[in-house]
Amino acid sequence: MTQPGSARLTNAGGYSFPAGSTTYPKGGYGGFAGGAPNYQYSATRSTYTNYRSTYNGGYSPTTRSGWVGAYNPALVYWTMMPAFAFAGYYYAYHRYNQDDGAYFAPELSVSQGGGSSFVLNGTENTSDQDNYYYQFSVTSDYGYPQADHGFFASSDPETHPADFAFRLTFAHILEFDDVNQNGFYDDNESVVSSVSLFNVSWSPYTIALQQDTTNSSLTYYQFSTSGSNLTVNGQPFSVDLTWRSTNVQINMTEGVPLQPNSLQYNLTLIGYPVPTNATRRLAIAQVVTIPTTPLDVPFTKDVNTTTPVDVANQIKTNETYGISLGEYSEARLEYETSVNITEVANPPAQAGIPGDTNVNSWIWYEGLSEREHRLLYLSLPLNAGTNPRLSGFSFLDVNVMNAMADEYYSLSSKTTISSLTIVATLLALYTLL
Repeated sequence: MTQPGSARLTNAGGYSFPAGSTTYPKGGYGGFAGGAPNYQYSATRSTYTNYRSTYNGGYSPTTRSGWVGAYNPALVYWTMMPAFAFAGYYYAYHRYNQDDGAYFAPELSVSQGGGSSFVLNGTENTSDQDNYYYQFSVTSDYGYPQADHGFFASSDPETHPADFAFRLTFAHILEFDDVNQNGFYDDNESVVSSVSLFNVSWSPYTIALQQDTTNSSLTYYQFSTSGSNLTVNGQPFSVDLTWRSTNVQINMTEGVPLQPNSLQYNLTLIGYPVPTNATRRLAIAQVVTIPTTPLDVPFTKDVNTTTPVDVANQIKTNETYGISLGEYSEARLEYETSVNITEVANPPAQAGIPGDTNVNSWIWYEGLSEREHRLLYLSLPLNAGTNPRLSGFSFLDVNVMNAMADEYYSLSSKTTISSLTIVATLLALYTLL
């Protein structure tokens, strides 16, 4: 895997960097095409100042955090680009490749709450410009299995709510009649069966620190639960749900690769009866919850039902593809390329958007009314087998959001100094009067 180019760039693919583009920490490059970033990030950093100290050496099997790779200041490792210009899997995640990437692997910590939930934090405070933590909060306490994702622009562990947040919920297992055989659910197609994942009997999460099978120096956290007593058309089946998270890049034999700053999952249907009708397709319904306050979060899909087939096929030559959340892909939802993604605006009643009672005011701003819900039907391939599986990962781009915090934090610091200087000057003049 190679780097995308030198630090002096004018364009990446079909996207031209705006005038005044600059470099950012850890080999970043680009600019804010729509103007300066939201001040909220820098306000958080300057408000919560009990910064946590983190290890600042090289990554090792003992430390399990630190600097990975050999940084070359002449190269670009990541870019600040609008979501519509997202350049694909390899361009986005090459920075984490152990052979020619370079990044900081945050310190990870895990806590469990009552067996039905867990929280994973990743923290970095290596300089004034690199100071944040992120959190994945996973629970089944509110009826459906769901994971909250939050980025906080300060390493102070008391920092809340998050500067960027979204929720991923597994809602339904459904079959639909794919009349036109395009592999996507279309509005005029009927859902012939639906199984809700509400109030499924989930086993307590088991938490384990696992080693990569090909490189024992690489480790990841694995969180596993099983849901039982489900039926479809009178036939019983169960669901295995496994989440994984780490701060290194690991290729998996089961599902999509693991990336730093991400939450990978495999949802596997054990003993689910294979659809026998040639036009029937199996899908998993996910709900993505994004805030509408303080800012709307753009929702940009790589491929949809109107994307030309040749363009979609080209995009699907990547390892994964999916959806960008935020104006600059502050977060990503990544899926296997064999999965087709449909955003459903008018869902059938039996497979719609479930009610949301999880306020979780630590990550989120309080108020359920200030959230927007996007429903996705993720169509699995026809040859999914007797134990069909959905594999994907959700990713927080800490480089992009950390740069947003630093952009205004630096400006606000300079503004504060200038303001103090002006005040001091006025006071001095006043004493002379």
